[in-house]
Amino acid sequence: MPALKERLKSLFIPQEENGYSPRVLGARPLFWYGAGALILKIAVISLILTLPSTGLFSAISSQRLLNLINEARQERNLSPLTSNSKLATAAELKTEDMLNKDYFEHTSPAGITPWYWFKIAGYNFQYAGENLAMDFFETDAVFQAWMNSSSHRANILSPNYQEIGIAVKAGEIQQHQTTLAVLTFGSQPGTAPKSPIAAAPSKMPIPGVTKTPEPTKKIFTATPSAPAPNAPAQSQISLKTAAGALTPSPSPETSLSQVALVDTSHIVRAPRVLGVFTSRLDEMVKSLYLYFTLFLIIALAVNIFVKIRIQHWPTIFATSALITLSVALVFI
Repeated sequence: MPALKERLKSLFIPQEENGYSPRVLGARPLFWYGAGALILKIAVISLILTLPSTGLFSAISSQRLLNLINEARQERNLSPLTSNSKLATAAELKTEDMLNKDYFEHTSPAGITPWYWFKIAGYNFQYAGENLAMDFFETDAVFQAWMNSSSHRANILSPNYQEIGIAVKAGEIQQHQTTLAVLTFGSQPGTAPKSPIAAAPSKMPIPGVTKTPEPTKKIFTATPSAPAPNAPAQSQISLKTAAGALTPSPSPETSLSQVALVDTSHIVRAPRVLGVFTSRLDEMVKSLYLYFTLFLIIALAVNIFVKIRIQHWPTIFATSALITLSVALVFI
């Protein structure tokens, strides 16, 4: 025990034995502190810039989302949706376009509608719809938010849809890291049911829409209407997710009364969840730098005030420089 006490004194307390320069603030330790801090920051920045684009660290699971949607449909005596690769491609193309062009809307700043992506993906539809979500990092949370919105729920529970595509991707929109979720619904000509399948609301009441939710998560909705295909697009709102239904040009099987465009008059917001791996990692590293800065400040204060008449100026200057570096890394 006495040996440990002497060892700690040599590490932290300036005294004759260590040349009035605590070993914890020696030239070599300070060098490695600084090098380690820089390497860690470079590694974290690399992760944040590369891994989010893969979507690997989003907690939103496409398969889990599909399971939740089909469970909700089956509880209401509706047929389950099957995954369609072309619809998934349309969802992925829409996600990429929103990230690349920095918007979160059904219609892009260039005026491209959701149905453009269906066409590019080669999906010929009789009915089609789209749900969007941003800033959700948990599968159950985004699903519940959609179900709490009457128009999103209408898309999820529509008997007109037979297939679904899901895309989940992390990236940066409006200068902050987020996760986008896109659902594309559809049924191809000849596959949609002629009449709606009866639902069973008495078995499972549909929750009402929250009127005054927290202001951080975003969905904006769509309710079916029956204008002509050139009807005005949705109104602009800052926080959103959306849903809609549409049919192609009139044919013997489809008429204009089946066409529906999005209406974005309703907003549902959920509380912020720190659920993305890279976001958590960034916060953890910032906290680490703060604690490290506090450690250096305390060590330097002990070095200065324990033997205030004897100062080792190179140690003071080097430690002060490292404190400045550590503080700067918190904000990078």
